Amino acid sequence: MKKITLTLFTVFLFMQSYGQGIEWSFLANSGLYRYTGSYTVSSTFLINVVPGTKSGYPNNRFGNLYGFSYGAGFQAQYVSKGGFIMGLQTAYDVLRSKENVDHIYRGDLVLTTADYIANYAGIPATGHACLTGQDININPYIGYRIKTKNLKIDLMPGVDMAYNVSLYQSFNAKDNVGNHYQASNYAGTLPSDIRLRFGAAAWYKKYAFTASYAHGLKNFTGYILDDDPSGHYTRSELIRFGLAVRLN
Repeated sequence: MKKITLTLFTVFLFMQSYGQGIEWSFLANSGLYRYTGSYTVSSTFLINVVPGTKSGYPNNRFGNLYGFSYGAGFQAQYVSKGGFIMGLQTAYDVLRSKENVDHIYRGDLVLTTADYIANYAGIPATGHACLTGQDININPYIGYRIKTKNLKIDLMPGVDMAYNVSLYQSFNAKDNVGNHYQASNYAGTLPSDIRLRFGAAAWYKKYAFTASYAHGLKNFTGYILDDDPSGHYTRSELIRFGLAVRLN
């Protein structure tokens, strides 16, 4: 959080220096988010679930299937006469990764019962699980503006500095005899992430179509360790598409 505060303070000084040369814009986007790496999965099983309750959790919460995500924020950028761009985006993002559910392990079946012994390998199930994070994101960037007859195209390489404020794990599944399992539980927070990002915007008058791709550098395996001793790694990947409207 200290890094985010320092970045905002630096940009504030920058804007004070250039005054009226700053372009202000409102941003809204949707996108696709997932985790990549050797520790991620496309399918998992649920543990300690009980029909009719909100108990249980996925065995591996890091899904490598894209989940629908969205966000909104503001952009301030300075564009020189030669086309050089320096700017900053601040946004609030809701990022969701996804994975399929293929089996469940009931939490209400006791080890000594015949029912549990018959299903010790798991009960076949269908459904999906999601990991949903809410982030405050800061994106400083530099770039270049290309001018055509009708459009202005901004190329904006930079970095995402994402501060996670909440994390929820959820699932919705049904087993092979029709029992339904559903839950959404608070899962703490993730460490701050740094993502390398390349963005672009095509402007027509005061409106723009925006797109970007960002790949994370933080290894989330174990949540705390930067490098997992077993060699596993889990990193983020985010594709955004959106609209921007200039406010001045």
